[in-house]
Amino acid sequence: MELWYTQGYIENYRMSLKINKTIYTGESPYQEIAVLDTKLYGKMLLLDGIAQTSEKDEFMYHEM
Repeated sequence: MELWYTQGYIENYRMSLKINKTIYTGESPYQEIAVLDTKLYGKMLLLDGIAQTSEKDEFMYHEM
């Protein structure tokens, strides 16, 4: 069985990434937390189901 993460952005547009495995899922008092290992972006952090950062694009996060 293949696992996919899909995030909708605007009407008629969605992004999907193939998942190798789910590394972590949990909840804090404030949000749902998930860490996924994806084929294209490597490890990815999701908060409340929304992608925050990944191994492939983390350099942009650090440039701020």
